[in-house]
Amino acid sequence: MRISMCFSYLFTLELFAAPPYRPKLDRLFADWLRNPASFAGDIEPPEQFSYDLIAERLGFLLFMHLLDAKRDREPIERFLRTSVRWPPEHRVALFRIVQALASHGILLDRGHMQLSVPKNE
Repeated sequence: MRISMCFSYLFTLELFAAPPYRPKLDRLFADWLRNPASFAGDIEPPEQFSYDLIAERLGFLLFMHLLDAKRDREPIERFLRTSVRWPPEHRVALFRIVQALASHGILLDRGHMQLSVPKNE
């Protein structure tokens, strides 16, 4: 959770809002999401955690194909399972992720927080 807090903080800084730093930060975030330790466990995020920014960046990574919903299925599902513990007012930010997945024909089984990936592609 400490690393996600660092990303949460970095995404709020104006310095990292545009090139050359934002693309580098996005790639680093994508690489970290693929790490099995990211968003693992039952640690509750601190009050200052930027839920909306984290969800926005993950949706952006999917939209820009920096994360592939098929190849990166496990990290995305891990993130989504963690997000069920978010305060309800912040869960609306997850809609961007669901939209990005749907644009690739991938549906979310909300009951199990698992992705339904078409097999014919």
